[in-house]
Amino acid sequence: MRAFFLVQIFSLYAFSDLRSYRADVFDLNFKSENPDFKFELSEKKVATGLKVIGTFKKGDEIKILEEAILDESSAEVITYKIDQKQTGESGLVEIKDKKIKMKLTSYKNKSEKTAELDKPERLVMPANFDRWIQKNFIQIKEEGSLVFNFLIWDKLDFYKFKIKYLGEATLDGKKMHQFKMNIDNLFLSAVADPIMIWYNLGMTEIQQYQGRVAVKSGEGSNLKNFDATVKYFH
Repeated sequence: MRAFFLVQIFSLYAFSDLRSYRADVFDLNFKSENPDFKFELSEKKVATGLKVIGTFKKGDEIKILEEAILDESSAEVITYKIDQKQTGESGLVEIKDKKIKMKLTSYKNKSEKTAELDKPERLVMPANFDRWIQKNFIQIKEEGSLVFNFLIWDKLDFYKFKIKYLGEATLDGKKMHQFKMNIDNLFLSAVADPIMIWYNLGMTEIQQYQGRVAVKSGEGSNLKNFDATVKYFH
């Protein structure tokens, strides 16, 4: 068993800057100069908060489209939508009055599942994960680690993870902040590969991610989970 997908998608104190960036997504276990997928993220202010749009592409074909509205002051998710075109599934998450309402639709199998859960403390999703780490960096660094709840949209549930600050490290000749993340379970963390993350020293830009990502390798009935090295460009 390998780690659950977390990727993507605040200045340390406020949403002072809207961002857009892209990334090359390489197979973690196979060295190649050509990325398997491309990732793009953009943000803009709207009446209901901060709108975040993320896309995974293979060539010009969109494989995954994600869209979320974040609260500007807290970086918490208000709504989250995902269209996973590879598996033929879409997800909708709405958070209101300390409740999480979720809907999973398989347009391939023409089925639908729903769930409602109490909202836990420190709820994180792909759309706010980057900003959540930045917002909580000081606490993570001072305490050494922090436990949070990560929502797995296609499981209609959330799981506890722990992010650990490893200190400064050199990546591609540059000093970076380095983090390691595991599911917060002694048995599962022993058999699951950790997720590794690097940020610039100013904690304003994610630089690299290694671990399970949202897209899958293969086609049709041969789809497989995909572990990747993701290199970001700002």
